[in-house]
Amino acid sequence: MADISQYTIEDAEILFRNFEGRGTQYNREGERNFNVILPAADKAELEADGWAIGELCDRENPEDCRPKMKVGVRFDVMPPNIVLITNGGQTRTRLTEETIGVLDSIEIKMVDMIVRPYDWTYGDKTGTKAMLKSMYVTALEDELDRKYGMGPVAGESVPHEEDMA
Repeated sequence: MADISQYTIEDAEILFRNFEGRGTQYNREGERNFNVILPAADKAELEADGWAIGELCDRENPEDCRPKMKVGVRFDVMPPNIVLITNGGQTRTRLTEETIGVLDSIEIKMVDMIVRPYDWTYGDKTGTKAMLKSMYVTALEDELDRKYGMGPVAGESVPHEEDMA
């Protein structure tokens, strides 16, 4: 259904984070996801390709709405590449299914991501769901984090490109 093979969002604003997959009144247990605010200019093209696009409206000014998309995160079929950047950009940690929950509680400075479409059919209904393919998250660190070079999670370190040359 979708013509867009992947969609890149730089300096993304993400909301309603549930990377841990907690069961809530809005989420089934084990379902990992988040929402991302979209550039208004991309809304029509994504909708035309069948992507599920919603709106986030200001409660005090309901006419002030921004397009948003729910993004699923699954590790069972095509695990996403998720890297947490800390220590002033010096430390890169690849997050796993076991460590991704840390993204629910850290302060985020910047997010760049790529989502891919997942075309679904359920009965006579069809659609395209966004699934996370790749994401780089830069943590917003305080002065003690910077002083001691500590990040919010321990895990597999990812080499910098210049270290790989």
